[in-house]
Amino acid sequence: MPDKEFSGLWIPKDIIMDKGLTSTDKLILAAVEALSKEGACFAGNKYIAEVTGGSFELVRKTIYKLQKNGYLASVDSKDMFAFTAKRALVRVQKRQ
Repeated sequence: MPDKEFSGLWIPKDIIMDKGLTSTDKLILAAVEALSKEGACFAGNKYIAEVTGGSFELVRKTIYKLQKNGYLASVDSKDMFAFTAKRALVRVQKRQ
């Protein structure tokens, strides 16, 4: 289950009104934005699936599609203490 820091989702107008997105796309994109801290979301696909009630596979495919279509960008960042690479998702403001 999602932790106590997660308080819910709010879907911004530009996402909800985007006719190029399915309802699943909108939900996943809103979840990524809600889970972002300092402009990046470090949540894994499993956690995003828990938050949205979707399956891991659905989240994986949707994130891939959102990246391919220019809604999300994936950035690798190193954890300076553990020296491990982590994926961060960053929402891209898609121009209409």
